[in-house]
Amino acid sequence: MKIGLAAVAGGLSARSHAADADPAFLANLLRVQGQKMDEDLRFTAFALKADAEAYAQVAALFRASAVSAKVQVRSHASLVKELGGTPKAAGDKADAASTKDNLAFALKEATHEAETLYPELVKAAQDKGMGVAVRVLTYSKAAITEQAKLYRTALEHLEEWKGAGKVFYVCPVCGLATLGMATEVCPICHTPKGMFTKVV
Repeated sequence: MKIGLAAVAGGLSARSHAADADPAFLANLLRVQGQKMDEDLRFTAFALKADAEAYAQVAALFRASAVSAKVQVRSHASLVKELGGTPKAAGDKADAASTKDNLAFALKEATHEAETLYPELVKAAQDKGMGVAVRVLTYSKAAITEQAKLYRTALEHLEEWKGAGKVFYVCPVCGLATLGMATEVCPICHTPKGMFTKVV
């Protein structure tokens, strides 16, 4: 499903042109877009490793994380284009350690993104008055914050996450990955739950 920036931004009218984005901001955005592509590959490899180690529910979490990364790659690439840049191309491989180590790595990376990386990008976009960029990046920050909670829970209860049973849903607009779907709309961007991708 292709979601344009107008949908991501909720119809917000904002300046988001090449003239408004300084080179440093665009370079940082490109770096993050590249990281998201790497995450897509990495989480897919992590899921395969979790399946091989019989952590089926952790594998489902990593598959949901890969779907989330794809959503954010798309929204970040669209933003890069809006700002006059050229999105990065995807990589071609990723490695995986043990499931426990993979969860610890995912938690560390997600925590850094939520607490440092995205707040800095959001602040830079706010300073430039780029409303669309602020909305896109704020969505991503919120989604990553929730993913970090899932990684922490899985890591703390690893043996309980063996076998199947957990169902995840991923928002196609902001990339939120959630365990179950308790609300009718995404709590971050208000996308109807009927549009979410189911991951098991």
